[in-house]
Amino acid sequence: MASRLATAGVSVTVISSAAVGALMPRVNKVVVGALGALSGGAALASAGLLAVTTAAAHRAVS
Repeated sequence: MASRLATAGVSVTVISSAAVGALMPRVNKVVVGALGALSGGAALASAGLLAVTTAAAHRAVS
């Protein structure tokens, strides 16, 4: 996904979920992938995604 976004002209930086707390103040968008979708609209995601989404919500990053 990152390479396709970069090819389309989007500035992309890929980081580990452990680094989100330090880098989130410099972030204006968060794009994540899902491993699957569950009934009711919930997403099945990889480990560490909760930390990413929590940090993004705390900084009001969409």
